[in-house]
Amino acid sequence: MAPPSETSCSLRRIFWTAFAKTKMDRNQRSPLPIPNNNLLKTCKTDKLGVKSFLPHYLPTVDPGTGSTSKLVVQAETVPKDEAILYQWLVQIVTLVQWVLMWIFPLATGDSRTGGPVVNDEDEMVQDAFTKVPFANLQKSFQAPVRPPGMAKGRADIGELARNGPLLRYTQAKSQQGPTQGGYIIDLSKLAKYKVYPGLHRLGAKAELNAVWQVTSITTGETGAVSPSDDPERFALAKQIFLASAATYNSILHHTMGVHVAMAECFEIAARNTLSGSHPLLRLLWAHFFGAIRSNAQTIRTDLQGGFFNSTFESVFSWPREEIFKAVADYWTDGFDLLEMDPSHYCMDVDSPAANNLRELWGVIAMYSKDYLSIYYKDDEAVATDASIVRFLTLLNNLVPGGVTNVVNPVTPTLSGLTKLAAVFIWSGTGEHGAVGQNMWNYVCWTATWPLRVYQGALREDKDRYQLWLNYNYILNVPRASLVKDFSDLALDSKGEAVMKELQKRLKKVQEQMPSAPKKAGLLYPDELDCNIAS
Repeated sequence: MAPPSETSCSLRRIFWTAFAKTKMDRNQRSPLPIPNNNLLKTCKTDKLGVKSFLPHYLPTVDPGTGSTSKLVVQAETVPKDEAILYQWLVQIVTLVQWVLMWIFPLATGDSRTGGPVVNDEDEMVQDAFTKVPFANLQKSFQAPVRPPGMAKGRADIGELARNGPLLRYTQAKSQQGPTQGGYIIDLSKLAKYKVYPGLHRLGAKAELNAVWQVTSITTGETGAVSPSDDPERFALAKQIFLASAATYNSILHHTMGVHVAMAECFEIAARNTLSGSHPLLRLLWAHFFGAIRSNAQTIRTDLQGGFFNSTFESVFSWPREEIFKAVADYWTDGFDLLEMDPSHYCMDVDSPAANNLRELWGVIAMYSKDYLSIYYKDDEAVATDASIVRFLTLLNNLVPGGVTNVVNPVTPTLSGLTKLAAVFIWSGTGEHGAVGQNMWNYVCWTATWPLRVYQGALREDKDRYQLWLNYNYILNVPRASLVKDFSDLALDSKGEAVMKELQKRLKKVQEQMPSAPKKAGLLYPDELDCNIAS
């Protein structure tokens, strides 16, 4: 097949970039209605077989035995109160988008499309962001800016682990703490999945000393290599590590973890067990409403695909079947609820970014504690609430790995319920902000932080890069803000006071943070969303 011409690539880039810009400009924040008992129980969670590959399901299968494993949960239907226009308007638009993705793809899953390439990284960003005719994205959103650790062509893994997106995947090597043994970021489990021809296989482990310097990187293709060894072999190992981190963050932690394991599962459990006037539902409502509707479209487009190539199989290293294997493994053995808890994954790190996460987490944890203590005076009050027990039991069956490492569904405690609610709220606000929108300034520099590692030191072509930039651009569509006053959801004056106090605490954090300009790598309260829904 002849490679696509410059004209063909330009036309596709114009069309899909204009599509992304229109979505950004026209997107409306989802309205937040008061919960209605008659509209809650509208989700079904019947388990389907692996062959029933319906639009709202992801099949999971053990690659070794072929046996069906625990279903990757998505709601069978969009709740009626989220689907005011969805049933006819949005579904039509989505179907048209899928058809266009099939007949007019911006990029395919092959390792190279053969289209034109821009070799200079800065020029690539400017070309994709400001120079697409009829679709200047800069008119709707700020251009990416290099944060610390992302000097051109020289990503600093230590800085990215200490103050950047790799923080949540970093662990102390020794039980005595990082000063004894340093740190480790282990993504070697990704080596089991096949990649497209012409790409280096993923899977890597980086080891750092106590002052955040990389001491070695181990991959299946390079073995263990240190900075003082062969420079070319170390550079290759570093690229494989960074590509592995980008893949894990986008496909598994962000999409499957934050969107599905947390938002989707919590909404399904809450809608099926809690009444519209239940205090726990009123606490969680603002932080999951719209998630099922939003996931119904984005999971299909970005991850599942169909008769068209999904975003992830087009920009990352894995073909579709390998993505599904990775999803199945993550769901059955890779997800941990505490991945969403910064007090857990930041406990070995002392840095501005870690302190920022801990401070914001403290605000959310205090909010959950203050609110629930109004309605539950002790552990007995929680354990004797039949709705709470039903909610936790169903949630434990839905969330991969369950929730027992935070709260026991059989004998729930007030502290456990408080922690669970805080982890959930944080997952859709702080965690989603950190691994979604906040990645904008990191992932657009693909020569510094690659998505794929091509054999022969090749670069991705313009149209594949444009697809990736457009995807991350759309992640920043306007959503309901966390600092918005949603105290009208409160059941009484005490609940209303707690919800208003949350806004005051967030405002106080904001006032104490660097503001002119804002510091890259930190989460600012006024930039956090209420939940994942777009």
